[in-house]
Amino acid sequence: MAPCHLRGSAEDALPSDYVISHRFPIAEALQAYDLLLKDREPYLGVVLTYPQPEGETGVLKRRVGLAPAASAPAPEEARGVGLIGGGMFTKNILLPALKEVGGASLRGVATTTGVTAQGLAQKFGFSYATTDYREILEDAAVGSIFITTRHNLHAGLVREALAAGKHVFVEKPLCLSETELEEICRAYDGSRLLMVGFNRRFAPLARNLKECLRNRTTPLVMSYRVNAGYIPADHWVHDPQIGGGRLLGEVCHFIDFLCYLSDSEVSSVSAAGIDGRLGKYRRDDNLSFTLKFADGSVGHILYTAMGSKAFSRERLEVFGEESVGVIEDFRRALIVKGGRTRKIKKFSQDYGYQAEMAAFFQYLKEPGRFAALFESYVISTRATLKAAEALQTGAVVQVAE
Repeated sequence: MAPCHLRGSAEDALPSDYVISHRFPIAEALQAYDLLLKDREPYLGVVLTYPQPEGETGVLKRRVGLAPAASAPAPEEARGVGLIGGGMFTKNILLPALKEVGGASLRGVATTTGVTAQGLAQKFGFSYATTDYREILEDAAVGSIFITTRHNLHAGLVREALAAGKHVFVEKPLCLSETELEEICRAYDGSRLLMVGFNRRFAPLARNLKECLRNRTTPLVMSYRVNAGYIPADHWVHDPQIGGGRLLGEVCHFIDFLCYLSDSEVSSVSAAGIDGRLGKYRRDDNLSFTLKFADGSVGHILYTAMGSKAFSRERLEVFGEESVGVIEDFRRALIVKGGRTRKIKKFSQDYGYQAEMAAFFQYLKEPGRFAALFESYVISTRATLKAAEALQTGAVVQVAE
């Protein structure tokens, strides 16, 4: 009996036209996905075709132009924006906020897949899409780089963008290790704006509360409770090499916010996670932190994935000098000061994304503030990294150098 072959030879293979029923140019990729998802007509293989550079048959383009190229922005404006990364947060939150602010020249978007890059570029009006982020870094018309990739790529891309002479907005976290933080500190010379996506600083209710705390002369007592919600164990954010875990990836928000309210460095931090029978839950996203600040203030963060989505997500309480401030889900605030109670309600939840985008372009006009802003991010990032050490060791870890 002749042997059975599991894989046919090239001569035995069917011509590709026998198994391909539809071809779409990359510019019509969304129509291809529509065909697959809605199943409105029969199909076999669906192929996306890329335009071929003249004289280079078989070589795929890494960049697709969608609109006329803009001229290079004036250095003081730096409003030519290049985007690296394009996940759900970028698509649903960040780019809509950026478009609402207006005034930016959206140049290029780079993601690992051409379909995603082109879809974002077409939806939000970028001039071109590419799968090679170096196209963005080398574009003279790009003055500012927005980095929204997975967490493990943040630090390296920040350094590359700074080396390319660009202003930088990077989503949180700034980095995942103290080594990366020190590398960024060495790369930063204060000549460019480097902003981290700690948007809660810019929320209107946060600004109301910060104003209430102005001119204080005594420490604060702060409590931040976060009903974060469950994320499956196989989600990339839990991967220590890619996402860094929820402590580094999200608790950094709340540590930064307490630093913002106190205007002080964290001097020490202690941490504890749940123990015993955990079931589907994880120790590293059911956490309690105590932070002591250099000005004598103290803060507590309770972060859990074990709560109900029917309950409020975030609640902040701040006490100081016979005053109380409360923010509930960034929808409502209560400020009690001088015997008077002020209630503030928003029509919708406002975490400060749009105000953050507006602040980025305002900061570009004020280079004298670059260094102080960067230092504030270093302070809260270092405190977050020390909080991870405290959770691992069970010890009280000193933070301030």
